[in-house]
Amino acid sequence: MDTYSKLQAVVVFVTAVLGVVVTFWPPESFKLKLSIVFVFVVLGLTAIWLQQMKETRDKVQSEQAQAELLNWQRGDSRHPPRFGILSGVNPANGVLSIRFTMVNDSDYPAYEVSGRLWDLDTAFKDSPTRLEDVVKDDLVTVDIPSLSGHVVQTLRVIDIPPAESSKRFGAQYVTRAGGFAEKLRAERVNGAWLFAIQVTRFDASSEVLFEQADPSFPRDKAGLVDWSMKR
Repeated sequence: MDTYSKLQAVVVFVTAVLGVVVTFWPPESFKLKLSIVFVFVVLGLTAIWLQQMKETRDKVQSEQAQAELLNWQRGDSRHPPRFGILSGVNPANGVLSIRFTMVNDSDYPAYEVSGRLWDLDTAFKDSPTRLEDVVKDDLVTVDIPSLSGHVVQTLRVIDIPPAESSKRFGAQYVTRAGGFAEKLRAERVNGAWLFAIQVTRFDASSEVLFEQADPSFPRDKAGLVDWSMKR
């Protein structure tokens, strides 16, 4: 039994006992009768207040449970899955191997993850207008029915030759939680490859939901990463 129910039970018990006492030993003094009426009114109002508090608490708990269930059913729109990068450089030939992944940092599963990632340095050279032309430039395609929380799934590995010193990738994908856009940057600084990632909502707001960059990643005078789509 919860606290509100216990308090209600106490109020009801006190009211019942007082009622029995008044029934068998009715007061003769007017003041005493008035006092007893006042006590009954207070007990009645207390019972009503406790019931209202209990109903409010139950409503809040029900709404929280429904929101929790909705998150499980559609995924967390505030922490969507994202493309990730795992990398390593072959010391023999200086080739950078990039392993693209789909990362779900959320506590909730992500459902029906579908999208594409492009190499912005090579894709869309002909300014495609047809869907077929956009699709043929896919570097990575993802179609995952469900991805559990805190899980990383490998998608594809590509090699970047030593002659390259900068790479820009862009992605668009949808889940049950909505549509998202992502930018991935790779820069070679003092011989070491550094990475930056930004995820935004794919709508008019373009709200930034996730942004992460290696500490030494190149930034402008304002200390910001260049997220422009220019090559």
